[in-house]
Amino acid sequence: MAIEQLLVPEVSGDQSVRNISRTVNEVPGVRMVVVNLADKSVRIEHDGRANLETLIQAINDAGYEQVAVLA
Repeated sequence: MAIEQLLVPEVSGDQSVRNISRTVNEVPGVRMVVVNLADKSVRIEHDGRANLETLIQAINDAGYEQVAVLA
């Protein structure tokens, strides 16, 4: 199981949570997506089939252009 932590500064409100969760969950291998509005982060658990670029692209496709990897 792999875990990616991403910062998405544009996240605001329930619509953002729904948009990101829906789009990222469509990526093959994604098991769980947690969007935290308080710290504007997205935690993605996946089985390793999806690479980081694919996950970031999914967030971009949901309408959020600014994405940074959290260490």
